[in-house]
Amino acid sequence: MPFRLHFGESDLLRCRFALSPLWETQEAVRTLARPHRHGYHLPWLRRIRADAWALDLEPLWLLMPDGGH
Repeated sequence: MPFRLHFGESDLLRCRFALSPLWETQEAVRTLARPHRHGYHLPWLRRIRADAWALDLEPLWLLMPDGGH
């Protein structure tokens, strides 16, 4: 059974959104490792490719599970 939520302007003004810097970091590392899976990010990958290759990202892989969460 689908649910439908109705939000008014005042409801949206009370909403908060948060981004996790750790999540953004791990997603960036995954994108660098598998660029063919992330076509949307190809312009970003082209811009940062040279700088990214200079980074040692190996320690981050130890903290990241293979299958997502």
